[in-house]
Amino acid sequence: MPKNEIERQSAVERYDIFDDIQDENFDRITRLAAAVFQMPIALVSIIDRDRQWWKSRVGICDMEGKREHAFCAHAIMGEDVFVVEDAHTDERFTDNPLVTGNPNIRFYAGAPLITEDGFVLGTLCVIDTRPRDFSQADRLLLKDLAHAVMTEIALKEKEAQAKAFEALSVRDALTGALNRRGYDKEVPETIGRAVLTGAPMHMAVIDIDHFKTINDRYGHVAGDLVLKAMADLCMTSIRGEDRFYRLGGEEFAIVMPGVDIDGALLVLNRLMAQIRRQQVVLPDEVLTYRVSMGLTGLKPNDNLAAMYKRADQALYEAKGSGRDKIVICEKQHKVA
Repeated sequence: MPKNEIERQSAVERYDIFDDIQDENFDRITRLAAAVFQMPIALVSIIDRDRQWWKSRVGICDMEGKREHAFCAHAIMGEDVFVVEDAHTDERFTDNPLVTGNPNIRFYAGAPLITEDGFVLGTLCVIDTRPRDFSQADRLLLKDLAHAVMTEIALKEKEAQAKAFEALSVRDALTGALNRRGYDKEVPETIGRAVLTGAPMHMAVIDIDHFKTINDRYGHVAGDLVLKAMADLCMTSIRGEDRFYRLGGEEFAIVMPGVDIDGALLVLNRLMAQIRRQQVVLPDEVLTYRVSMGLTGLKPNDNLAAMYKRADQALYEAKGSGRDKIVICEKQHKVA
């Protein structure tokens, strides 16, 4: 594959629009193009390595076609509007199955969809089943409509980048857990839904026992390995609807919506057992560790600060009474 085609494919992948859902913003443009030029077919066509896929379409039912047959594969080779006024008299297309069979193309005009950095993703094209003339004014108008398509594509890319950045901004870089920002953003909403519906909810605050000693004895790299191992274990062990957060340092939280006290303890006791068995492999030895947990349930008219305070008080009780245990705030009940 030529270098420029490799770069073009990279641009197509960067915009991540292949096989995307249909979008009314693009459909408006294809409907407008079909109406303005009085053509039965109008397409927003994206060209991949071996196929063309229609982001928007008027006048055809298929979602994609083979690149080797695509008129648009010719149109993306330049920056100007590509026009075939009569495919029956153009030796490049006389035997093309899109000409000899459905959709019986006779006329084609395609304006390239050009990114800001000069790569062509595909075309906005109009097609007819009879020969047509296409004036210079028509070409300029089709280019304007293609520019409108690219404006929509660029907007979608920026929205996707913003969402990706937002997702990264609520993740802890070391452990991959949701961070304090994610906790402050999500948990109040979870509490609000539970209060509104009357559904149960529990929160556990978790702290790694003697973590400073681990850092002092084995070094901060070993401490980071423990943090990551503990987070990985928690994220793979909790229920699908639960949320796991790193609040800071060696402190974490698990939020468990829709679960009563017995269900919450089932999750935490299973997790505690797995942590006790986990081994963190260091260059010269194998390290084990323990955690303490404080657990609280949702109360009427609760909020995040109140729930955290109760869970933190239970955690303090767990650490003060020997560590490596779970304490439930409401009952001050210790679970081994």
